[in-house]
Amino acid sequence: MPSFLEPSKYCSWLSEGKLARQAKKLAKGSSRDTITEVYRFVSTKFNYDGEKAAQLSGTRGYVPDPEETYESRKGICFDKASLMCAMLRSLGIPAKLVVGTIDGASHAWVSAFDGDKWLNCDPTMGRWRDESEYVERYEL
Repeated sequence: MPSFLEPSKYCSWLSEGKLARQAKKLAKGSSRDTITEVYRFVSTKFNYDGEKAAQLSGTRGYVPDPEETYESRKGICFDKASLMCAMLRSLGIPAKLVVGTIDGASHAWVSAFDGDKWLNCDPTMGRWRDESEYVERYEL
């Protein structure tokens, strides 16, 4: 079982990279406050890339690059969730990149551990996740 703290194929970052430096600026006193700040940052500062979504539609094997997403300020749900996970993990906060469906459509979101419980949030839709709408397939 992954630790959800380390870089991985789908959630990578450079310890001295720009996204890790930005994450440090967003860090607050508690894990929950930090999760909230990183979530707000990713959900409000990064645009959804509809063109990229159309290009990747029906394909397999796409691997997000959080550093590139940070630089471009746009991406698909997989990119935004990967970016948020990378930022949280770079701060030592366990975070899962979750892939599944919402209303039957493929989607990715984040589950982050605040020290007490796992908080599910969706930086693409800009909301804390309602359990009834999402179907989880796997965690990365």
